[in-house]
Amino acid sequence: MKTLLALACSLAFFSPLCAADFAKGDKVELVKDSPIYFKDAVLRVAHTGERFTVILQNAATHKVYLSAQDALGKEIAVNVLDSELRKAGSEPAPQIPRKELHEATPEQAVYLAETKNSAGSGFMVQMNRACYVVTNAHVVTSAAKVEFKNPVGRLTIASGQVEVADDRDLVRFPSDSDAGLLLGREVKADDEVVAYGNSAGEGVVTKLPGKVLGVGVEKIEISCEIIPGNSGGPILNSQGRVLAVASYLTHTGNVAEWIKNGTRFDKARRFAYCLNDGIKWTSVPFSQFLNESSQVDSIWELADYFAQVLNQLLYHTFEAELENKFPKNGELSNFITTYNRATKMLSNKDGTLATDREIAMSNSKLKGTAKSLTSDFVRIIDATAKDFQFKGQRIKTPYFKKQAQEALLDLREASRIVTENAKLASGSNFLKAVPQ
Repeated sequence: MKTLLALACSLAFFSPLCAADFAKGDKVELVKDSPIYFKDAVLRVAHTGERFTVILQNAATHKVYLSAQDALGKEIAVNVLDSELRKAGSEPAPQIPRKELHEATPEQAVYLAETKNSAGSGFMVQMNRACYVVTNAHVVTSAAKVEFKNPVGRLTIASGQVEVADDRDLVRFPSDSDAGLLLGREVKADDEVVAYGNSAGEGVVTKLPGKVLGVGVEKIEISCEIIPGNSGGPILNSQGRVLAVASYLTHTGNVAEWIKNGTRFDKARRFAYCLNDGIKWTSVPFSQFLNESSQVDSIWELADYFAQVLNQLLYHTFEAELENKFPKNGELSNFITTYNRATKMLSNKDGTLATDREIAMSNSKLKGTAKSLTSDFVRIIDATAKDFQFKGQRIKTPYFKKQAQEALLDLREASRIVTENAKLASGSNFLKAVPQ
């Protein structure tokens, strides 16, 4: 310790930075054996030239605590050497004074969010001593340019950094604004809340009151009557603080009528993702966000289409032709063409289903076709799943990687269902489902 003090004294002839360049209590996380930049200066502490984590305790005297195994918690005096900057090999970024932030009103902070293909909502909020524009990832997915606007101002985003939440459908864009909504710290069932947003994408910010109906780890359920367009808008408590972000609606179509009749679950349910300081964000260039979100969008679109095709093949076999969304002459397109040809053979010109006699006459001809359709469909799904897996491995952002994996699981489930159905059909495959 004496050696350290002696070194500090011996370096006194260097011109130190004035105390006004520092704020009492400022903290710096530094890595040993690497140049230490503290705002506009380098701190060198220790007779061996090693560099350590330091915490400024007193701006007037430049006293710090030295964090190291050989001097943990020992208070010493050091000089700040501006001449060390060039010895370290690079100039640190100029000091930017911290802005004083102000609380904004919903009218100032809530935005209409617009892209080339969609309309939603967004808002300015204070997080980590800075302001961010927050919205749902799905609102700005695949958008080369995003516009946020309200009567107070307009923001256009087509480059820079975007931060994506690792575990929920949220993104935030850093902003140089000095005013934003504040975060709420607690949410409880039956709390009164208000949802602000671009309802139905009509270009006006609506105010939708309601209550918190349920509280989870990542999301809450609300009674505010949000609809498409409200996605990305804030859910505010009675103090005007942000609790969550309006995100999606569901309908309990898979629940038996006798269970949900007469309950609130017979109607649409509305959910919002919680917004708090505990979210882990991954910062990526906007160009990477655009590329990966577009990939995930195309994966989900194809997975949804397979689900539609599967539903018709299993439950509405040969009732109508399938929409062909695939490139011409590819195996996927040929599969749909073959199925549609079989559908025409089993239907009369007026669109009604064929009679029992007509089905019996066509059955022997179509057995081979149906069996081929089944095996082809399974093979095509499996090949697509492998392609999904390959594309998913190239996606780096945790949220989009998770989305791609979920689409892959859906696709594999579709393959399993088709395979099981083919076994039950005992050779006649899809024809078994045709009404007799």
